[in-house]
Amino acid sequence: MVWLNKIILLLFLFISQNLFSNELNNDEKIYFNFIDFNNDNQISISEIEQATRIIFQIIDSDQDGLISSSEISELKKIIDTLR
Repeated sequence: MVWLNKIILLLFLFISQNLFSNELNNDEKIYFNFIDFNNDNQISISEIEQATRIIFQIIDSDQDGLISSSEISELKKIIDTLR
């Protein structure tokens, strides 16, 4: 599950095409707000873990507690849809 936390954080940080801007673009705001569950404009490790659990459950479509390569392919489709 730790690797999924890292993937989500990296996706959030690097999904942007404008890494050197001080302002969040619209996509980054969406991702930030998705993870900021208590809307305090800060993301805690517990919020990242909570987001990870939710995303894991969404990706693990057969609910076997494991993520297969076909489920990762579905994740890629979801990410493409969010863009």
